[in-house]
Amino acid sequence: MNRLDGKVALISGAARGIGAATARLMVEAGAKVAIGDVLDERGRETVQAIAGAGLLLLFGYAFSWVFAFLGMLVSTPEAANSVGFIAVFPLTFISSAFVPVHSMPSVLRAFAEVNPFTVTVDAMRSLWLGAPAHNNVWGATVWALAIIAVFAPLAVARYRRAAGQ
Repeated sequence: MNRLDGKVALISGAARGIGAATARLMVEAGAKVAIGDVLDERGRETVQAIAGAGLLLLFGYAFSWVFAFLGMLVSTPEAANSVGFIAVFPLTFISSAFVPVHSMPSVLRAFAEVNPFTVTVDAMRSLWLGAPAHNNVWGATVWALAIIAVFAPLAVARYRRAAGQ
């Protein structure tokens, strides 16, 4: 539990400098933050930076359930590491994380365009770098929630089965 869970902070001058840093720290500590500033565009950038950090945390949390499930399928930590690497390797490299999707061969492009890593990387680029967002932010959120909805129950069921033996 975070120290500021359930608290609300109103921060003026949050578009840059100490105000932006304070807003980010308050969010990290669990507070709901409302920001205001005369510099409207800079304030929007602060909100996008905070949203990007939240989306990245959500995506990491979603994949922690994938790895928990994969770890429950094997018997040693070394095997879990190998299985996790084998699962993540194609998802990472057949995505827009390293090269533009349009430069890929058609078979890889078809996979990359629906890959959750591509959608999330593109969402992060739009939130943090100002690239066109399209539906990537919503798509990344939906992907993360769908991954949690599938793998959290699978991992918990596998754990209960293993703990009962």
